[in-house]
Amino acid sequence: MIIKTHNMSLSIDKINILNDININIEENSLNILIGENGSGKSMLLKTLSGFYKNYDGSVLLKEMEIKKIKDSTRAKIISYVSSDFNSTFPYSIYNIVEMGRYVVQSENQAITNIDREIIETCMKDLDVWSLKDKSIQEISTGEKMRTFIARAFVTESDVILLDEPTAPLDIRHKTMLFSIIQKLISNGKTIIISMHDLNDAINLKSNTIVLSKGRIIASGASDIIINEKLIKNAYGVNSKKSNAFTFY
Repeated sequence: MIIKTHNMSLSIDKINILNDININIEENSLNILIGENGSGKSMLLKTLSGFYKNYDGSVLLKEMEIKKIKDSTRAKIISYVSSDFNSTFPYSIYNIVEMGRYVVQSENQAITNIDREIIETCMKDLDVWSLKDKSIQEISTGEKMRTFIARAFVTESDVILLDEPTAPLDIRHKTMLFSIIQKLISNGKTIIISMHDLNDAINLKSNTIVLSKGRIIASGASDIIINEKLIKNAYGVNSKKSNAFTFY
């Protein structure tokens, strides 16, 4: 297992956010987090990324307790893209993606031609190369999301955490992202994504973890566990499936 948690709980300002989280994330796998707003998806991703260190229980990354791993070491193993990526500094799109390569560099090492090739390839794959000279403050929300995903991808980290990456994307760019993710997994990467589209979760044929009020209420293959009963329990709505789920 590349990530394993045991009875992990998280409280912030004495408010319980996550409770008794037990997950096993295998190497070279796609994993999806689903659940209604406030169920704990983003907080779980942040905890797995090492952002929150005040959790109880255990969070292991490559069999190492994540809060004991140096930030510089952890950043080379795991990368995280938040759904909240506003920048107050007018960096160019290229500069933002380039920052991802500095994570893997030795101290004071300059960017090399190989680094530049990796940056250009990732930016072209995510359709932001044409924006490279623009300021982050000049582009759309979807373009910002693709920029920060590109920054995560250029780190070439073993684990990539994406918090609702498809929310601001149009159909073409969402399809493009899913294609890139499948390629990364085939190349040995492990990816965890939070999302709301249950039909996408099923179509991606992933391991799926369902959160409700900070607890895991189900996990397993997406096409098996996502059904009318689960949707009612997790979201409080009725559903019906033909070729895809509809909700009412």
